[in-house]
Amino acid sequence: MGVSISKGYPLPPGAHLRRDGANFALLSRHATAVCLLMFDDVNGNPSQMIELDPSQNKTGDIWHVWVEGIKENQLYAYKIDGPFSPDEGHWFNRHKLILDPYARAVTRQDDFIEDALAYDPRSPRNQDKAVKEKVTLLFKDSF
Repeated sequence: MGVSISKGYPLPPGAHLRRDGANFALLSRHATAVCLLMFDDVNGNPSQMIELDPSQNKTGDIWHVWVEGIKENQLYAYKIDGPFSPDEGHWFNRHKLILDPYARAVTRQDDFIEDALAYDPRSPRNQDKAVKEKVTLLFKDSF
């Protein structure tokens, strides 16, 4: 995949395809790191991982990046790190794929319950479950 990365814009939220690429914007006040993952197919490993630099790709509480060269129907998801403090409502797990909350489509329609947990109750920090999880699909705004 021939893409180039630049700062991007904090608004509008979600992924928005334009003529030359797409802007991705995600709100997370307590995240300490965000990675955008691109997939070539639903059951595969990420074909590209884009680590967002908070000094370049964060405005206030919004993480953002412009990906030039990306096309419609691109599969993507996020991995987000931050505090794991359930008593304070923080369930960050950098090993877990996170769907775009503004996505217009999600792949796979199998059992959503276990995969929807933000953590593994047995061991919340040691599993990388990128394969076979749901990912979101990038569409034109006129979808």
